[in-house]
Amino acid sequence: MVAAAAWAVLGASGVTLSGDEAALASIHLQTLAGSLESARATTPAGRPVPLEVHDGRLSPKVRLTPGERIDVEVVVRRPGALSWALGDTRREHLTITTPVVHPATRWVSVPHGSAVTVAFDATVTGEATGARRRTLRPAQSRVSLGSQPPAGSAAVAVAARTWERLQPATRISWFPQTEKPAAVSAPAADGRLSPLGTVRLTFAKTVHDAIGDAKPTLTPKTPGRFTRPDSHTLLFTPSGDGFGVGTGTVHMTLPKTVALVSATGTRATKRIGWTVPPPSTLRLEQLLAQGGYLPLDWQPSGHDVPRTRAAQADASVDAPDGTFTWRFSNTPAELKR
Repeated sequence: MVAAAAWAVLGASGVTLSGDEAALASIHLQTLAGSLESARATTPAGRPVPLEVHDGRLSPKVRLTPGERIDVEVVVRRPGALSWALGDTRREHLTITTPVVHPATRWVSVPHGSAVTVAFDATVTGEATGARRRTLRPAQSRVSLGSQPPAGSAAVAVAARTWERLQPATRISWFPQTEKPAAVSAPAADGRLSPLGTVRLTFAKTVHDAIGDAKPTLTPKTPGRFTRPDSHTLLFTPSGDGFGVGTGTVHMTLPKTVALVSATGTRATKRIGWTVPPPSTLRLEQLLAQGGYLPLDWQPSGHDVPRTRAAQADASVDAPDGTFTWRFSNTPAELKR
């Protein structure tokens, strides 16, 4: 009977330190386990993480980084009846990796008239689509971005716990539900295209499912290459002189019909067009002034145009802001007029 009583006492003196759905960790003390004397947490580098303890839950007082490894140690003081046999204290260790959540998909199809909703593989308690973080109570696995344009994208940052920093933002793209695979172009269809600008097509489905493996064609034919930065994106990067200054209209013909979404609506098409603007006379005057070929100086409002082909090509059709000033104090009034 003495042995049975001893086993019963030991069975009622257990200590369990485990992870928690809301806190960093939780400690459970059985009836005869004693009392919690201390709890401490540290990073692998030894940096202490201040804790607060409430109802057996250990929560950090500072924000932690998602995916960060934290070592937790608790010290439990045994009651006097057991301390003589088992020691005054008992220590428990636990290593925890702070949770990280992921969107179920980065490309969301939205029914007509519905808010954009992003699903995650676990619940989140914090979200930021802009600069301001909001707390979600209760924690939820589906986060609404509210009413949005029919198609678009936003950088969404979330945190699984209230005491975590926001994870690096993930770009979420959304599209209306359409019969044909929905697609969005950047620049927007029928808009302006820089001579060396890239063309990005983003699809609601994978590129393979939307248009197959054949490459689109460009008219006029343009040097460059197609790449797939991810499974839903097709990118054309021109090379050499690209589309050419003042080319006029450039068309891209897709292998299959898509539902092209733009500010003016959605239309089924295989052909997308843009306009490459003519060269800017103002930009020519700016360059001549900077080169000393005019009786004027020109200074940009901000930084000067970088000396790269892409930046100079952009400026050649869209002159930057700046100011002209007379170079000589004795410039004749007739010339100034």
